[in-house]
Amino acid sequence: MSIIYYKNPAIGFWTQPLPAGGCAYTLTTMLGEYLREAERTYGQRNMEWTILGIEFSGTIPHVWFPNNENLVSVMLTESAALEPNRALFQLSHEVVHLLEPCRITPTTVFEEGLATLFAHEMSTKHGLGKISDGSYLSAEKALKEFLAICPDGVQRIRQTSENFVNLSDGDILRACPNVPAALAKTLSEKFVR
Repeated sequence: MSIIYYKNPAIGFWTQPLPAGGCAYTLTTMLGEYLREAERTYGQRNMEWTILGIEFSGTIPHVWFPNNENLVSVMLTESAALEPNRALFQLSHEVVHLLEPCRITPTTVFEEGLATLFAHEMSTKHGLGKISDGSYLSAEKALKEFLAICPDGVQRIRQTSENFVNLSDGDILRACPNVPAALAKTLSEKFVR
């Protein structure tokens, strides 16, 4: 195992002091900002997990779990290493997966819909971009339908379910009885990219 793989330093990790005090934001500080916003909106993350930071590799952003401990790292794509806005957009999506990290894959339509919705909200706020992949947009659409019926549904589900990965339609209906059974079933299905 190589200890450090050095390709090039990624754009987005350098900071500089600001005239009024403090420093310019970096990917690391934006991870904190996005996580704080996700927790404000959806409830506190599972504190049993230690978030290690951000890495770049491959073509699909995801979270990964080094070792067999409660450690989780955000893996952004190689192309995002040189494009800060792409990195920020991917990061905003992956932050939702840090709320209840789970080694089991694939996750549910519910979780990917929530991650896509959050990424689009952060994108609107910070001008980052959009997801155009149909499966993510379909998941987001289903999640928006759910939230229109049960606006505090994410918080309710997080209070009653261990994680999003094992979320069943019954879990959704217990938390939000007014949600149509067909929508609960769709949201509890495994997400297919």
